[in-house]
Amino acid sequence: MQLGTDPLARVVRGRAALAAGHPGEALASADAALSQRPHFPEAWSLRADALDRLDRPDDAARARERHRALDPG
Repeated sequence: MQLGTDPLARVVRGRAALAAGHPGEALASADAALSQRPHFPEAWSLRADALDRLDRPDDAARARERHRALDPG
């Protein structure tokens, strides 16, 4: 993997995008991380938060359920 394209780096960039008011970019980062590491709880959490900001509550709820299943603590 190239530097900056690993799943954790994608989540970090996605969180920064979300904080800057770019939920679509955050969602793309979450999806890219999940394509590499489908069981990455932090990416599912980012995906849920981005979907909330995009006013997609049903999709956000499904992503949050997935996050909780992977990281119940």
